[in-house]
Amino acid sequence: MDQPAKDRLKKIEEKQEDFDKRLKEVEQNTEPIKTPPYFQYQLSNLQENVTIIKVELKEARADISQLKESQADLRDKLKEQSEDIKYIIKEQEAHKEVIDKIMSFGEETQSTQADHTQRLDRIEVAMATKDDIKRIEATQEQILKLLQERNN
Repeated sequence: MDQPAKDRLKKIEEKQEDFDKRLKEVEQNTEPIKTPPYFQYQLSNLQENVTIIKVELKEARADISQLKESQADLRDKLKEQSEDIKYIIKEQEAHKEVIDKIMSFGEETQSTQADHTQRLDRIEVAMATKDDIKRIEATQEQILKLLQERNN
């Protein structure tokens, strides 16, 4: 190394030593900064608030977790009920078909009953009643008596 570089290096080292020495003196003569009581009170309140917020946040997370579980349970129940409703609708459609068939059969039965009623009315008109039979029997007895009287 040449002489001017050595001289520069020596000056830099001397300045560094002087700087370190002055820094030590400043550090030794410097007292820590005292915070005023008002700021200490504020800091204490902030720390309490942070602690409270942390607790509340933990509780909120627990509530959210519980809500998620409830939501999952409700979703499962909703799926089950949806399946039940689909089954009920299918059964209802089948029952409607059966009812339609029964109604159709009932209408056919009414038509058949009307035909039978008409036939029965015709049969009643053509059929003899008890009174008619009694008159016929009375007439037969008279005829029998008359025949017996002739034969005797």
